[in-house]
Amino acid sequence: MREPIMVKDWADGFPKWFQPFIRRTRYRRVLYCIGILILWLCIVPPVYKTFLYQGGKADTLETFRTSDGPDYIDVTLVAQEANLKGHKLQTYIMLQPQGKYRRGYAELTMNVTANFASKGKTFKVGRRMESFDLSVPLTGHERLFPFDTYDSNFAVYLREGNQENGTAIPLRTTLYGSIQTLDFDTVISQGSPGEHTVYFSMAVARTKITLFFSIYICILQWALALAISTLAFQVAITRRQIPPALLTCGTSLLFALPALRNSQPGIPALGCASDILAYFWCLIIVAFSAVSNLLLTVVRKEKVKKGDKASDKAPDTAPSERPTMGPIIVPVDVSPPTSDDSGSV
Repeated sequence: MREPIMVKDWADGFPKWFQPFIRRTRYRRVLYCIGILILWLCIVPPVYKTFLYQGGKADTLETFRTSDGPDYIDVTLVAQEANLKGHKLQTYIMLQPQGKYRRGYAELTMNVTANFASKGKTFKVGRRMESFDLSVPLTGHERLFPFDTYDSNFAVYLREGNQENGTAIPLRTTLYGSIQTLDFDTVISQGSPGEHTVYFSMAVARTKITLFFSIYICILQWALALAISTLAFQVAITRRQIPPALLTCGTSLLFALPALRNSQPGIPALGCASDILAYFWCLIIVAFSAVSNLLLTVVRKEKVKKGDKASDKAPDTAPSERPTMGPIIVPVDVSPPTSDDSGSV
């Protein structure tokens, strides 16, 4: 007699104190919840910390002074909006006189001529220096999204009097960048020591979170396209039958891919690098697979219907064949004879 084969329990490999938690369903659910919580703590907080770091880096103040003396004019530039398609960076300029240039609350003690990039402005004596908007040019290629970068170089200087050849005014400049999905790397420098001209060199690029999310969308598009193309291959080659609910999957993806593509933050119009990497090819693959699935399903159903009609019209026997005669059975009367018949005998 053969000995029974003992099947080893999969929970025997764990410590004995841990085995009840594995074997019982309610304990396993608790362990699953704890595992999901640990996974969430390992992924979400680090990503959020990175987001805060990127936001803080974008909002960092860049300050530069051309002179350490008490007499200067404070110039603050706040980046408000980036029109990458129009190659312009919209900034807000605020000015505040200090030292000998200030009288009363914030009035000027002399006329001041200012030059910001390509925009000139004159401030009158006895008045406050009004804030204004400034468009700074950006050079770059938006079609390289999400790997596009932009550069901007401009100068700021102020002069005493109504002419630009007046005495240079010392400056303290502060740049504040706070545009979402964009990262600023700014270098502020000065020309000659007595010139008091400040030169801004800005490099603008997408944040790491924007770059990561855009690459993730591209990978997701390829995954969907490969999944529907695999189904189309099985239908065409292995003649797999598609359920009616799955037949419309390819058509639905044709409408889902544009929405998925537009979910990338700050993506420009069609034709950028992200489209060349994923969107165009995935849209072609999904369209071809959807049409292939529909056509093959319709054609094969038509063939099945024609075969059924032909089988219904065909006779049971061939016309050349004749039915064979079976054995002839003659009925025999086996009933007993009557009285008349016996008398006659």
